[in-house]
Amino acid sequence: MYCTEVLCEIEHLAPEDSFAFQYIANFPGKLVLKHIPMEHMDRSVLQKVPNQISCLHIKESASISWISVPRSLRCLSVDSSSLSRMDIEPSSTIRQLVITQCDLVHVPRTVKQARSLALLKIWKCKLRELDLATVCDNGRLDLLILKENEIRYVVNSATRQCSVYDSLTSLLLSRNRIVTIDLTLFRSFVRLEHLYLASNRLTSVTGPMVQQALYKLDLNSNRLSHLSFCDWHLPLLSILWISSNRLAMFPNCMNHFTNLTVITAVKNELNNFTIEALAGMDSLISLTLSYNSLTSVTMTTERFPANLQIIDLDHNNLTALNLPSIPVQSVQIDATANRIAEFDVNGTSANVSRLLMQGNPIDCSWYTPHERAHVQCVRNTE
Repeated sequence: MYCTEVLCEIEHLAPEDSFAFQYIANFPGKLVLKHIPMEHMDRSVLQKVPNQISCLHIKESASISWISVPRSLRCLSVDSSSLSRMDIEPSSTIRQLVITQCDLVHVPRTVKQARSLALLKIWKCKLRELDLATVCDNGRLDLLILKENEIRYVVNSATRQCSVYDSLTSLLLSRNRIVTIDLTLFRSFVRLEHLYLASNRLTSVTGPMVQQALYKLDLNSNRLSHLSFCDWHLPLLSILWISSNRLAMFPNCMNHFTNLTVITAVKNELNNFTIEALAGMDSLISLTLSYNSLTSVTMTTERFPANLQIIDLDHNNLTALNLPSIPVQSVQIDATANRIAEFDVNGTSANVSRLLMQGNPIDCSWYTPHERAHVQCVRNTE
């Protein structure tokens, strides 16, 4: 055993060695247990962990397959084990539970005993499905992270009002194996602000999605070929990520989300875009459409987003770029790596404060309004 100011570490702890805990009875930091040779770490061992310990970390213990959590433990982290079963004692006071690299195939059913739990993270394990009813009684759960598992289905079998509906603000399900998901599942979670579904195998999402508090939605890196937001109601949505999908058309009814500030739709299969699709979205600041197959963009509308500052169109197939009327004070446009052969600097709105055109047959780039006044277009002969 050795200790620093912030942690104590014990290796190869056996049940008969738990007397060692008495030597750190007043230590207020973290306790790390490594290379534990036990298969079942039961309450008789863990209940001897001093109450002053801020968090217990069990690491690199491949022998452990079963942990029984006593009610007195407030924070537990288990990393790199063979954990396939966890029992949590009734009236548990645990507030943070983090399990990484394990053999769990479902969220422990006894997690309902942990009514004080605020953070639950199960990462890089073998979870096969998620039934949201498992956390129904966790009325203080704020953050649920189930990334990099093998989840294929998300359901909610609860038949009553759950206390978690009023507490959960963030749900992270990225890097699983979900193919389709019914977004109405989340409607009861009235405080949900962040939903991450990136890097799954989604080919469709059904809805409509209605979330009064949702701030960020991440659908990046899936297999979506179509999205329509016409029946969705997300009044506070500010950040939308839909990159690395298979979208050939810009989603319908995007302008229903009037509080959006960021739209990122990189690496799809979009072939045309009109700013009219964003008409009236006056909170929008950044629009990224890089690495698509765009052959045309139309930037004229009577309801141009009033606060739009950044438009990224780089790495597409544009052969022309016409910007005669941009009715905002200042906008920066990146059109590098396209196929633009002709460009009219004088016919371009004075409100385009920065324009990047490197990697086109013609390059009329400027970085500041002052540079624009003296810009000399250069033809690329390569």
